[in-house]
Amino acid sequence: MYTILRLYSEPYDPSYPIICFDEKHKHLIGDLKVKIPMKPGSSEKYDYSYSRNGTANIFVAVDFKGGIRDIMVTE
Repeated sequence: MYTILRLYSEPYDPSYPIICFDEKHKHLIGDLKVKIPMKPGSSEKYDYSYSRNGTANIFVAVDFKGGIRDIMVTE
């Protein structure tokens, strides 16, 4: 961990950028029933059932010191 912290504390060098990368897998879901909107004295009501609409992956690469980020989402 201290090696990583030391790396982040080094001065910015554009020829050797420090890039952080992360990915996330997301399930795409949709509502099956229409939500019942709020009314005075009653909160919004909705059903817990949902339809599966596939999955997507989110990829993010960030160069914090260079102020650059790249985001890609798969279909």
